[in-house]
This record gives sequence, structure tokens and C-alpha cells, in this order.
Amino acid sequence: METFVPSKDQIRSGKMWFGTTNLVKELELLAHRVNSCYKHAVPEFYKALQVFHKKHTESCAGIEAMTSIDPLLVEGRELLYNVQLAKHLDRQDPIRSMAAFAVFGDFQGGYLRCEDLGYRMQFRPGDLILLRGRVVAHEIEAFTGQRISIPHFTHTSCWRALGLESLVN
Repeated sequence: METFVPSKDQIRSGKMWFGTTNLVKELELLAHRVNSCYKHAVPEFYKALQVFHKKHTESCAGIEAMTSIDPLLVEGRELLYNVQLAKHLDRQDPIRSMAAFAVFGDFQGGYLRCEDLGYRMQFRPGDLILLRGRVVAHEIEAFTGQRISIPHFTHTSCWRALGLESLVN
């Protein structure tokens, strides 16, 4: 089985490690909200995530330690400050997975556009959107102000490493 390791951004120094773990703890309520959205909006994916999370947690003591303060079922989360994304697909995501995007700040604009579907949606502070990012091309339109986006996602390579890829592809 492939070995999982933390991002170098998390463990660059002791100070960085404490900052990371404090931030993860502060994001606990958002993690519960994301998990709840998965549970109610995509129950089949949620069930697969529970299997994934259990096996992922059991795979390494470090992951078990992190999951003791982070209830998020997916393994990926980013903090993006004032990032405008061009049209793209999330090619590392499993085909049947859903990414969850939360946005915060004080900004105007920043609509989510899925041009291929003819869909454009206002994406306001506090909103959370689920999207099949591997299948639906998406972009964030221009905005002004301070915009903090927190995508939550999973990657096919993690499911493959645990022998669970068939659950999501």
C-alpha cells in the first residue's frame, strides 16, 4: 500500500505544524457542514466516503492523529485567497466524487460559471456548493474585494492506494 504523507506546507516547521492543526480545529464546523451536505445530497458517495475514511484513518498513526481533530471525510482541503480560476476540470478527482466549495469574505462578483451547461450562479460569502468537478468544467468569474475559497476534495490516487478506487470510478 502507498504511504500517505502530510503536505510540506503543514510540517515545514513546528510553528507551521501548530498553525495547521489550530486552523484544522477552527474549520471543524465547516467540515461537519461539508460532511452533512454529502450525506444528504449524494448518499452513495457519502457511504463510499465513510469506507474510505475508516480505511484511510487505519492506514497510518499520523492520519489517525489528524482525524482526531478533523472530522472531514475527504482528504483534501485548500485555502485560496483572492484566486480567480479559469475554466477547468478537476482531473485528479474520481469521476463519481463531489467536491465541496465554500466561500467567505467581503467581495463582489466571483460567480461560478459552468459554461458547457449554460449555468452561471452567484457564489456569495457563506455559500457551499457541491460540484462534480471532474465531469463539469467550471470557472470563477472576476471579483473585487477579499475572497476566501475553501475547496474540499478527494483524489483518485488516494482511493487507489487504499484499494477502493472501484467505489468512485
